[in-house]
Amino acid sequence: MFCLFLTFALTFYWIFIDDTLRLSGRFPLYVKEPAKELQ
Repeated sequence: MFCLFLTFALTFYWIFIDDTLRLSGRFPLYVKEPAKELQ
């Protein structure tokens, strides 16, 4: 039961972080696309 909750929490957390990183474009994971905009 706890593992299920943990998995759900991590999934939701990652989706939120993923969207945040894409919007900000300041993190190495998303240097590929946002780098064009920064330059």
